Amino acid sequence: MNPACTFCGGEVDERSAFRRVSGWERKAVVASRKGGSDIVLRQSHDELACFACITRLRAGVNVAQESLV
Repeated sequence: MNPACTFCGGEVDERSAFRRVSGWERKAVVASRKGGSDIVLRQSHDELACFACITRLRAGVNVAQESLV
């Protein structure tokens, strides 16, 4: 049995799911650095999310919202 998505509760494949991590990020000092790759002391958490939920959240759409109508 696959684990559940933290947001929608659907099953996710651990190999392709997003995993929640925390750590310490160094602020970018030059415009060409995005900053996300400079996370140190990274810790994985037992929370997974499916691609669809992460895509919706990045776009600012609540995962429970079914339509705009």
